[in-house]
Amino acid sequence: MLRIKALKIQNINSISNLNLQFSDGLNILCGTNGVGKTTILESIAGVMRGRMNVRTSVTSNHGQIGVIAEKDFNYIEERVIFDADNYIEKRPFSKELIFYSTSHRNSSRHISNDYDVDRPPTSPLDAVKRWLYRNYMESNDLSSIKHRNFELIRKCINKIDSRMYFYNLELSHRTREYAPRHINKEYRTIDFLIETPHGIMDINYLSSGYKASFTILLDLIRQLERTLNEEVQEYQGVILIDEIDLHLHPEWQSKITSIIRWLVPKAQLIVTTHSPHVIQSANSGEIIPLVVDEDNNVYVRNLPKSNKYGYQGWNVEEILVHVMGLEDPMSIVFREKIKNFEVGLSKDDKNQVIDAFNALNSMLHPSNPLSALIKIQASEYLEEDEEE
Repeated sequence: MLRIKALKIQNINSISNLNLQFSDGLNILCGTNGVGKTTILESIAGVMRGRMNVRTSVTSNHGQIGVIAEKDFNYIEERVIFDADNYIEKRPFSKELIFYSTSHRNSSRHISNDYDVDRPPTSPLDAVKRWLYRNYMESNDLSSIKHRNFELIRKCINKIDSRMYFYNLELSHRTREYAPRHINKEYRTIDFLIETPHGIMDINYLSSGYKASFTILLDLIRQLERTLNEEVQEYQGVILIDEIDLHLHPEWQSKITSIIRWLVPKAQLIVTTHSPHVIQSANSGEIIPLVVDEDNNVYVRNLPKSNKYGYQGWNVEEILVHVMGLEDPMSIVFREKIKNFEVGLSKDDKNQVIDAFNALNSMLHPSNPLSALIKIQASEYLEEDEEE
C-alpha cells in the first residue's frame, strides 16, 4: 500500500513556497489558473518515478521538492534538489502510481504500441478500443483477474449513464478510398457496441462527454492491469489525474469522481479540477482550495468548516467565489449595467435608470429574484415614462 502524506515545494515553476497535507482517500485540488495545480501533480509523479518534468522558478536557481509517503505502513521521506535547472536524479522508490495528465488524455501515442493494427489509432478512445479487443477478445485463455476486470468494464458503461448497457465488442473490416489514385484499401476497426435508448450503436456515435468519461475509466483499468496484473478494485496505490473534468458535460463532472472511487475504492486519488460541479459533489475533507499570495506562496484557502456533506448544499456561484477564488461570477457586461443602474438611482437620472433597467431585465433569468427587485427600484421612473 502506498499513500502520499505531505508535499513541500520551493521555487519550482510558478510556486515559490508550498506545504500540503493529503488524506488517504480523495483529494481535489482547485483554485484559480496559475496557482500551480498541475505543478503539484508533476512534482509528486517526478519524485515517485525519478523523472522530472518541472524546472526551477524564473526568480531562483535553486529549488526542491519533498514528499513524505507511507509505504506498507512505513514512513518514507524523499527530496529532489534542483540547481540551475539541473536536479540530482533519484531512483524511483515506488511503481504504485498512475499519472493521468492532460497530454496523455489528448493523445493516442502513449498506448499505440500495444496493438497489431493496420493503421495507427486516431484517438485515445480508438486506442483503448483496440486494447480491449486484443486483451479480452483475441485471448483464448483469460485469467480470473481479466475476467473480473472485464466485468468492471461492462459495468462502467452503465455507471456513466444508467440507460446504457454493454452489447458486444467485435472486429470489422472496412474499405477506404485513398486519393488521388483512388486506391481502395481494406483496414480493420473495432466496434464497441452499446445498447442505448435509441438502439444499438458504436460508442463513437455517442456524445463527446460520454466518450471522454469512458476513455478515462478504461485507460485506468488498462494501466493498472498492465502495471500490477491484479484486480483493479484491489489496487492500493496512488492515482493522479489532472483536470478530471476535461471535456465532460456538467452532468458527468458531478459524478466522475464517485465513479472512479467505485472503480478503485482502495486507492488514494489526487486530482485537479476547474469545475464547481466536481467540488459540489465531494464529501467532507476532500477539497483542497488553493490560493496564491503576491509573493507566489501557495496556501490552502481558509473556508467555513464543511460538515459531513462537504459543499453539496452550496450553489455553483458560492463555490466559484468562495472556494475557487473567482472574483465575480457575473459577466463584465452585466456588472457594467448593474453599476449604471445604481449610479442612475443615486443621481436621480431617469434616462440612465430606464436604459440600465431595460438591459438588465432582458439579461436576467425570468425567475431571478433580482428581476423583481430592480423593477421595484425603477418603478417610479417607469411610471413617469408611461405617463409621458
